[in-house]
Amino acid sequence: MFILNDASKTSAFYSPIYITAYIGSVSKIKTNVLHPVLKEELWKLESKMRYKKYEEESKKITLDPKNYIEAIEYNPSFVYVPKDLTFQDQEFIRVSCDKYLCAEEEILQQLHEMTKKPKFFVCVSAIIEENGYENRIFSGSGYGQFYLSDIRICEEHKQLEELDLA
Repeated sequence: MFILNDASKTSAFYSPIYITAYIGSVSKIKTNVLHPVLKEELWKLESKMRYKKYEEESKKITLDPKNYIEAIEYNPSFVYVPKDLTFQDQEFIRVSCDKYLCAEEEILQQLHEMTKKPKFFVCVSAIIEENGYENRIFSGSGYGQFYLSDIRICEEHKQLEELDLA
């Protein structure tokens, strides 16, 4: 079984910021995905081949059922983060993630189980990328996007009513 939410490398971030976030819902989905090695191979082929030749090779790989593996994906729904990432104020806004949560499998499974409890958000300490994300968080009436990584579950929890700002 492959976990899509691999722990990310913080060194990949341009300028990471540690934040406190509240996650209210995490879904766990089983899905079939193209094997990561083959996916990377396709990406390499795309840059090396002409379009028509690449299309033929791509079809050979993607149409073969043996090239797919079962995977689990953890997706967040309700996520609240500080409105101003620079000053870490206590005003929270709801956002969505660019992709999905990124952490060790045990943490993601624990988050999934904890967010099934009604009325509570799970408090997490996480890393987000500063570059470009602050502006997106302010845009769209609080529904900006960012990428949560290197998540650690904290002690504090908040009731749903306290953070329902949307």
